Amino acid sequence: MTFEYRSQPLSTLMGNIDTNSLILPNFQREFKWKIEQIQSLIASFLVAIPTGSLLVLQGTRKDFAARPIGRLESINDDSASPCEYLLDGQQRMTALRSALYDLFSNEWLESWDSAYSNVRLRWFLKVNSGDEDSDLFGWNTLSSKGFQDVDPNDLEQYIVFKRIFKNQVSDWWHPAHKPPPDPNLPLRKYLAKEAAKEGLVPLYEVSKRDNGWLKEALSVIGKQRVEKLQEAIEANRDSPLSQGVLRELEKYREPADSVWPSDDAWSGLRADWSANISAALFSVLEQKLPLIVAPTTELPRAVATFEALNRGGTRLDNYDLVVARAARNSHLPNLSERIVSQLESAYRPPKHLNDESTDWSPKYMKVVDNQAPTSEFKKWYLNVLSMCCWAKAGEELLSQHVKSQKILTLSEEQINTNTESVVESIIRSLMFLQFRCGVVHASDLHYKLMLLPIAFCLSFDDVWKSKKALDKIEYWYWVSLFGGGYIKDQNNQCVTDTNDLLGWIKKDLKNPFSTLETEVLKRKYYSDKTILLRDKYEGADKVDDIPKAVVLGFNQFVLSRSPRDFIGNQNEHKKIKPWQIAKNNDEKIEIHHVYPLASVTNIGESTSELRKDAANILNSPLNKTPILSNSNRIIGSYDLGRYKNLLTANVLIDHLLPNDGHELLLSSSEHRYREFLVARYNTFSARLIEHLDDLKS
Repeated sequence: MTFEYRSQPLSTLMGNIDTNSLILPNFQREFKWKIEQIQSLIASFLVAIPTGSLLVLQGTRKDFAARPIGRLESINDDSASPCEYLLDGQQRMTALRSALYDLFSNEWLESWDSAYSNVRLRWFLKVNSGDEDSDLFGWNTLSSKGFQDVDPNDLEQYIVFKRIFKNQVSDWWHPAHKPPPDPNLPLRKYLAKEAAKEGLVPLYEVSKRDNGWLKEALSVIGKQRVEKLQEAIEANRDSPLSQGVLRELEKYREPADSVWPSDDAWSGLRADWSANISAALFSVLEQKLPLIVAPTTELPRAVATFEALNRGGTRLDNYDLVVARAARNSHLPNLSERIVSQLESAYRPPKHLNDESTDWSPKYMKVVDNQAPTSEFKKWYLNVLSMCCWAKAGEELLSQHVKSQKILTLSEEQINTNTESVVESIIRSLMFLQFRCGVVHASDLHYKLMLLPIAFCLSFDDVWKSKKALDKIEYWYWVSLFGGGYIKDQNNQCVTDTNDLLGWIKKDLKNPFSTLETEVLKRKYYSDKTILLRDKYEGADKVDDIPKAVVLGFNQFVLSRSPRDFIGNQNEHKKIKPWQIAKNNDEKIEIHHVYPLASVTNIGESTSELRKDAANILNSPLNKTPILSNSNRIIGSYDLGRYKNLLTANVLIDHLLPNDGHELLLSSSEHRYREFLVARYNTFSARLIEHLDDLKS
């Protein structure tokens, strides 16, 4: 085995990308660099600081499923055409390509749709710094000094971007922007004029060299600066700035000049400054990058090489390595693409989960971001994949099955064979959480590992199709959430719960969670009446914080009942349904203070100040309930008398408020609203226990 070491100009590498001669194997992860990382790389490249070598593998298009560098779509070509696969350097090459090349000049919408979020940018160099102490581009006096010798850290602040938003075509930098019709101002001159207003030179035009409008932008910026310098000389010829400019102009003095500075001298100054900057920028295309080239004989070990590379330096996460291992089967699409395809598909919830006839998609729960699974979904996928694979292999589920060592020992066959069913089980669990447990978005699940027992149990079709089984899973969810089952040692707890829950469902064993049920809304320092009523425990100096899981749990339990909104009439109160809220971007939920804060503020105290006081009893989840955001804004203007009329009998029932809640709202005394919240605790607790009894029976 012999590796070849060579170097190639950036322009050659980019040309190879254009022709799909340099491509990305699909086992590579997504483009993940942040704006700051891209900015730093551009700065280093502009000043010719080495940025590391690239590792490429020689092969043919049919060797691996692949995609273009910087793009999301796959390349549909299984020919024997020779190519090189980029194994190391994807982040750098994508960043440079997005900065120095115009990726949106042709078929911009298609390019935009297939680009990563941080590739949908236009990069610029801001040359009118105006800072005499760090005038990197000679702008103050239009001096023709280079900037290649500066520290890249000093250059970063002048490398700026403008984001391309799909529908904001009025932005002058947008690829679909149409300027006002003017026969005397063609598009490239219009763009140069707009960019010059901000002193911006378009880096994405660098690759076009003389065929782009970069030089025109510099010319306009130079012309504007000349006008300012002429004014400065006229105002005070002896100022330091004027004297500096005059010294620069001396090199352009001709014996025949009768007027000084002459127009020709100003033109020469401006032209040389512009040419100097443009030449420096164009030169980056000829910078050579070192390449390590692996021969075709290394094809069978490509994935292993990729994994080994990432054991040092910037490590890939477990998901990236699993994606790489799955790619050993080159006949299958990229693993992430397969997962996203499932997550963006439409499903019909079973009638025993929801009796409405409605289409549903997991994407509404925000588990897809920038055409890739979210980081949280990736963790769920890896854990459930490991649990399911090793359970099928006959191993008893233990906490080690949700740890890296077991996940990374999964074979290519295990990954590819089980991925579809594993993703299906997670989709089922998300659907269950939204329809049964009032979880609007995946991020609203506070204890993320609580999804694992649900997903593992729902991987069995007979469990998914059984209402009784779903009742038991919901029972476990509320008992664990309000009883404090996940306060500590969550890894061990989720595996123990998986085994216990499945045994209870499939073998009809004795309820393994009955002891935990006795802690529901009674667990000290977690969910009991003392902490919820914002009282101090004996011997404590201050009120304990209510755990976020409990706060979320109160709202989710109310939402699980599809409660009526506060505003409406007796027969037409709209029901708040989590799946509809998730699907409809125009409708939002806000958490409403049932006992209005405005009614209890002291003189000189604002409601915003009161909201920040976590120890105040009115900020307890006992005084909060989810309603539609529009209703919440309208209610803000109501007085107590009008507000209490909203609390109809059905609204009180749906939101688990005391039957006489509207009467308790008549007073702003602390005794009165404490009485209201005690009644809310009793009502909520009684309904919750009643519901748990129904679920486990």
